[in-house]
Amino acid sequence: MNRKQRRAAQETGGAANTALAAAGDLFQRAVAHQERGELDDAARLYKRVLGVVPTHGGTHNNLAQVRLTQGRRGDASEHFAQAIDAAPELLDDLGPIIAVLLKVVPALSTAVGRVEAAWPRRPALHEIFDCGLDALAGDPLLHTVLTSTTLRHLPLERVFTAMRAGLLSDVSAEPGNTTTYVRALDLIGALARQCFINEYVFSETDAETADANALTATIEQRLQNREPVHAAQLLTAAMYRPLYALASIDAIVDKPWPKAVRDVLTQQVIEPRRERELRTTVPRVTAIDDAVSLRVQQQYEENPYPRWVRAGAPPPPATIETYLQQRFPGAPIRPLNVEAAPAILIAGCGTGRSAIEFAQHFPDAKLLAADLSGASLSYAKRKTPAALAPRIDFVQADILKLDTLDRRFDLINASGVLHHMADPFAAWRLLTGLLRPSGVMYIGLYSELARRDIVAARQFIAERGFAATPSGIREAREALAASPFRSVTHSGDFYGTSDCRDLLFHVQEQRMAIPQIKDFLDREGLAFLGFDLPPPIAAGVRERFTAARWPLTDLDRWHELEQMQPDLFITMYQFWVQKR
Repeated sequence: MNRKQRRAAQETGGAANTALAAAGDLFQRAVAHQERGELDDAARLYKRVLGVVPTHGGTHNNLAQVRLTQGRRGDASEHFAQAIDAAPELLDDLGPIIAVLLKVVPALSTAVGRVEAAWPRRPALHEIFDCGLDALAGDPLLHTVLTSTTLRHLPLERVFTAMRAGLLSDVSAEPGNTTTYVRALDLIGALARQCFINEYVFSETDAETADANALTATIEQRLQNREPVHAAQLLTAAMYRPLYALASIDAIVDKPWPKAVRDVLTQQVIEPRRERELRTTVPRVTAIDDAVSLRVQQQYEENPYPRWVRAGAPPPPATIETYLQQRFPGAPIRPLNVEAAPAILIAGCGTGRSAIEFAQHFPDAKLLAADLSGASLSYAKRKTPAALAPRIDFVQADILKLDTLDRRFDLINASGVLHHMADPFAAWRLLTGLLRPSGVMYIGLYSELARRDIVAARQFIAERGFAATPSGIREAREALAASPFRSVTHSGDFYGTSDCRDLLFHVQEQRMAIPQIKDFLDREGLAFLGFDLPPPIAAGVRERFTAARWPLTDLDRWHELEQMQPDLFITMYQFWVQKR
């Protein structure tokens, strides 16, 4: 893992850090031993630290590095997995984790080369893995990655696409074989969960589709006849189609299955059922009748976005004003005069991750989280921790009509939503009117310059007529990966069906440039506080501005910098402003 990830892992867990104070000397001594190459001594002290604070991510990460250097890959994998459990936000930057995974599971590195050489042919399992699935089964880090996030790595995606096809072929050829994959059930179940997380974005051949449909039909018939269904069959089917689609699946949900099957049934049957129940509890507080809003609503009803699995560890609690002062030292931040319970609006909350994170960060706040999509809101409600639920009101509403609620807010988060509206600046102006005096806004808007490759890919898709359907998205991804527009595979949103639809097939997208943003801020009486950039990038930019004696709030200088670094805002312009 990289330095940023190690630092994040070390900083997690408030209670854990309190306990770690007593073990701080041990930890520092362990680090010193590790830096001198005295690995046995370092490992001994790290284990003592874990005896005091078993969930300390930094210790698990460092001990994993020691074990990897010693060649003890199994132990390394276990401790890397526990570091992620302590700090799930590490999964947001998956590249370093994939690099570690390929080291602790060498069979995966070998498989990448073999599958890439054969692609688009799906090599058989014995061609991919010399020792079959035993080389992967039981690895903790692999299991954590597959079950916690989309697999945002094209070569590994293709390995597991080929593995899935091999399993389907074997299970279809030997439907009565219950022993071949007993030792690999956890791995097969993890892959089934990955396929559900990414909404079956892996490409399928026509033969696979036919075999998967036949397997699903066979299982459905056996369920209706009350005949046994083998675990490997059920898990293989779950790699291609969600189990909730089986009409008779409820008949076997409560049977004494192996844990791998129980976990998949929970993910693919029990949790979606809970979301359907929760949907009836979400009030609609405004009309939704704008033409663009209705089209956007339909997209997110079909494909709620993003389908996140694990939220990061709770950040340190803070007041809004303190957070901004720490985030933007020297910025012209005015006192907010916030009441005892600050009012926060999450405008376009989607599946709820941002609402949950804001509620964690500002523990005294009361949140209104609004979205067009009932499917997204029910997902958000299911994912909301019970301790936070009383402070977050999820409502179905159109941003364009939020002014009818006659409510005002100290903070409004409108990141990633305004550029999906017919007139982003009109919607932004409406939201500005909902701010209390000196209130702040967190805004996210697409950059015209940074999104140039996405625009080209969208044109490629339109010219070739790929539909915004699961099969159309799968076909478009394969075509793009082999095209001059392959750079889109570097986006994390390429690796899930809903994510890819949001990235490349969105029904409404607009892009901006910094001068447009500056003009709007000037007209509407909003003060720019600063861009929200990843810490390493922010540090480099700060150094550059300081050397040139430019204020970090000078948007004209930011525009000049973007012209020189066109990928600076590759995700979005994300920034904070304050009402004057």
